[in-house]
Amino acid sequence: MSTAPQNPIQKLLDREEVYKVIDGEINYQPPREASVAEWVLYIQDKSQEAGSYVSRHRDPEGSQMSLNAIRVLGAMCVACLEQHGSPPRKTAKQVIGDI
Repeated sequence: MSTAPQNPIQKLLDREEVYKVIDGEINYQPPREASVAEWVLYIQDKSQEAGSYVSRHRDPEGSQMSLNAIRVLGAMCVACLEQHGSPPRKTAKQVIGDI
């Protein structure tokens, strides 16, 4: 169940729209080859940046700056998985079978 956004700059997006935003960011950024460890560090740094925006700036500016960083984070995560692959999510039955 979705609730209305508290910040007037935000609007609810469906998953397809979110993926389009991330695809747009991926197309904007220059290609970057990196190891998994490097991606983790880049992602961690950008995540801290997003947190700094909301802790140091009032809304709506802080949220807008943080959302921009989160869009970049999404693109970084996708780029990492494109380069290095991703194990599929285990189902609950598979997890219980591992116990």
